Amino acid sequence: MNDRKKVIKAELETAHRELVDLARSLDAEALALPTGSGLWNVQELITHLATFLPRHLRDSQLMSRGEKIPDERRDEVHQNNVELVKQRHGRSLDETLVELDENKTSIVAFLETVPDSDLDRMGEASDGQAISVAQSFQRVAQHYQAHCADIAKAVTSHRDNR
Repeated sequence: MNDRKKVIKAELETAHRELVDLARSLDAEALALPTGSGLWNVQELITHLATFLPRHLRDSQLMSRGEKIPDERRDEVHQNNVELVKQRHGRSLDETLVELDENKTSIVAFLETVPDSDLDRMGEASDGQAISVAQSFQRVAQHYQAHCADIAKAVTSHRDNR
């Protein structure tokens, strides 16, 4: 694995580990707290992070082959995310973290198979933005980090309002 892939893999692994550590530090009360999204509580947001990965993997695979990602309106992607979280309602945090880990492992395994020359291949992300294959992997880590911040904010806000 070249240095560039090692850096991307490290970003993914670090963001994943931070998310898992944060999730495991939360009690049942914290997992039930609403998040700033207004849509999901903390546990549901963690579930979303597990469930968005297969779609993201599919998109990264298509981009690496130079194929177009299917046109999906932003509201369709959002509705799919909502449905995937609903399907997992009632799952334990441990079950969600197993799914998260399995899906992260699939993303990292795919990264390892992408030819170095394909990391700079450009494609269009589901939000319509032109990004490289490498950036598609980095977006996973960024997505984890953004939602970890959302979770921390929800927990901190709750503690401050006690």
